[in-house]
Amino acid sequence: MEQFTEGESTREEIKNKLRQHFDGKIVRKDLTKKIKEGANVPVYVLEFLLGQYCCSDDESVIEKGVQNVKHIYGTQDRWTCRIMGLCGF
Repeated sequence: MEQFTEGESTREEIKNKLRQHFDGKIVRKDLTKKIKEGANVPVYVLEFLLGQYCCSDDESVIEKGVQNVKHIYGTQDRWTCRIMGLCGF
């Protein structure tokens, strides 16, 4: 059991170092998959936005970031529709 606790401690230490040095560049792939379903946006764009708005361990910050990302690509989709004359705006 001590080995498991030691492993968790090491994992948290690595996670903290990664956040310290690569903040804004770490992306949770589960969030990318969750948002990509139904989104007409390239994955690299979603990952960039998630890295900018969801770089935290706090679930409330992550949820707010996900809502911001959805708003950004939702606005982009409406703008693209308007430019191409595909929507009745």
